[in-house]
Amino acid sequence: MKIKYFVTMLSVFLIIVLAACTFNNPVLPNWETIWEIPLPEISFEMSEAIDNEFVFADTTSQGIPILSLSIKDTVEKEGIRKEDLSIKPDPDTLSTTIEDISISSPGTESSNPYSIHQLLPYPINVGDTVIVPDTTLTLPSQIVEYSNYKYVYVKEGELILVFNNETFLTIKQGMQIEVWDDSSGGLFGRQIGTAVYPQIGPYNSASDTLDLKNTTISNKLRLEIQVPLQQDIINNITSQDTSGYVNADIIISNLTVSEAKAQIPVQTAHETGAESVEDRDNHIIEAVVDEGQIHLNIENQLEVEATVIITLPNFEVEEEPGIAYTQSEVIPALSNNSSTIELDDLTMYNFKSPGMVIDSLHYEVTVITTPSSGLTHISNQDSVIVRFDADSIFFREFEGVLDTVEVAIDTVKQEDIFDYNGFEGGVRLEDLQLELAIFNEIGIPVDMVINIRGEHRNPDTGQLDDFVELDPVPIQVIPGESGMPSTNLVTLNGSNSRIVELMEILPTDIVMSGRATIMGQGKVTINDSVWGEYEISSPFNIFVDSIPDFESDIDTLDEIDVDIKDAIENRFQNANLELDFENGLPLAANVIIIFATDTTAFFELDTSDTNKLIIDDFKIVAGTIGSDGYVSVPFTDQISTIINYKELKIFSAEKLYFGSRIEFPEVNKAMKFRSTDAFIGIGSMKFKVFMNPDE
Repeated sequence: MKIKYFVTMLSVFLIIVLAACTFNNPVLPNWETIWEIPLPEISFEMSEAIDNEFVFADTTSQGIPILSLSIKDTVEKEGIRKEDLSIKPDPDTLSTTIEDISISSPGTESSNPYSIHQLLPYPINVGDTVIVPDTTLTLPSQIVEYSNYKYVYVKEGELILVFNNETFLTIKQGMQIEVWDDSSGGLFGRQIGTAVYPQIGPYNSASDTLDLKNTTISNKLRLEIQVPLQQDIINNITSQDTSGYVNADIIISNLTVSEAKAQIPVQTAHETGAESVEDRDNHIIEAVVDEGQIHLNIENQLEVEATVIITLPNFEVEEEPGIAYTQSEVIPALSNNSSTIELDDLTMYNFKSPGMVIDSLHYEVTVITTPSSGLTHISNQDSVIVRFDADSIFFREFEGVLDTVEVAIDTVKQEDIFDYNGFEGGVRLEDLQLELAIFNEIGIPVDMVINIRGEHRNPDTGQLDDFVELDPVPIQVIPGESGMPSTNLVTLNGSNSRIVELMEILPTDIVMSGRATIMGQGKVTINDSVWGEYEISSPFNIFVDSIPDFESDIDTLDEIDVDIKDAIENRFQNANLELDFENGLPLAANVIIIFATDTTAFFELDTSDTNKLIIDDFKIVAGTIGSDGYVSVPFTDQISTIINYKELKIFSAEKLYFGSRIEFPEVNKAMKFRSTDAFIGIGSMKFKVFMNPDE
């Protein structure tokens, strides 16, 4: 009940109060406010001052981010050509004659038997007693004829005469047989010799030998036989005695001839020859032939077919080490033949003293004749002549002593290496060095000389304005192996060359050339090469007179809307340009801010141009340089400048552009730069606006 009463009384009170009040419209006071327009960032990195692909972000061994200069190029490969690994043997001729002609052995021929009845002056019968007189019997001439030769000029040989006494008679010592050549026409009708015998007893034989050396015999021999009988009495003659006889056997043995017309068996002749190669340019221990031929001309002067075997002891087939290369040619009688020995892929070496330099190129010729089919003329004056004529022999693998091979190194030119972009006036890279790496896969030492030249050319005309040539750089290049080149490093710097001086002229081109001299003992494979790479490098620690001015991109200020432009006339009292700067460069800077209504001649600093607002009173101190030469603490500053009412008019333009220019005063000192060194400005325009609530 009490709560209901309280609510009723509160309601009555509120009605009374409200009925007693009068309400008026609200009134706002005048006030000022700030409109802010951010401006594009002003940013400059040191790398932007060096418009070049050869300057790049790097780090020191301590991890400091720096800028480095690096100019690289490659010296093209110069290789061993096949012309450098070659020899050219002189022509050679081997005349192979069959000095000792062996003919088919004439064998044994016998004279006609002379019976006992022809020897005694009376007939005898079985059981008789025979008185043998002391007398000398001259037997009728006996002709012995051979069918397997016509005549021979004997170089060496023997004629053996065996006298067979198949009777009961005793023949006294001193019996003789004269041997005569009895060829028709009397051409060879002369005495060959006389065989003399000791006493020959009954039913016995004796022999004597005639030396045929340097004699000529035909196939018809005449025997003149004298038989001196010893006086004797023979009792009781038997039937054997009545059938007795005497005769002579002729045996020609150990016969070699200088000429013959005969049945010619297989003949073999061998000849060797050598052509000195000691005076050749290259001295070979062992080499594999890449390309080469020996041309053969074989003349067979024999009247029989011959197989000619050519042996090259200095060459072996890879699959048969130690076995000399051979090639056979069958040459018909009395004919010529030409052929070629292909040396490709053969290995050449010193077969007499492996591992030693080859002093001579050897040839061997073996002639094997075909047996004649009849009586054929042969003479040791007739030859098988083999003429050798070798082309240049080129090797793909070579071990030995290579004579001087001069290899010109193609000129390498690195053009337009640097856009110095205003650095003219002095740049000195004190820590500059050139590293030259020479790679050699030739197994022989190489003496190399490298010439390096820097050229500065006028960027407009291309004319040579200045140049610096370094002293020739000699390099002793150690041997390498095919596919495994040795690496030879040379470093040029300010202490041992003029490389710093070379870069002082601000070279636009680097030119490198040279030559390589290859000689000495070792192993070489065709196309083994020597080549190089060089790098001119330095931390970008430079001594400069000045840094070129930096002009930013031109930005359009789209942030200024229509309301701001309309308010400029009535409400803007002034404006502040406020900038926060951080200078991480090791040099001071002047910053110029430009507002313009168009971009024509934007960065021309013409303060009388009513279409531009130029603000150039920002002087920024360099960053603090630490003990290592780099900026340790960037300089920071906050700057504000007032834009008066007259200057504000430009912001009401339909289009407004913004840009900045950074000028670096004269430097004239050495500086170190990092890739992170930068100048940054962040700012805005702050407009003070009078706000009237009635408007």
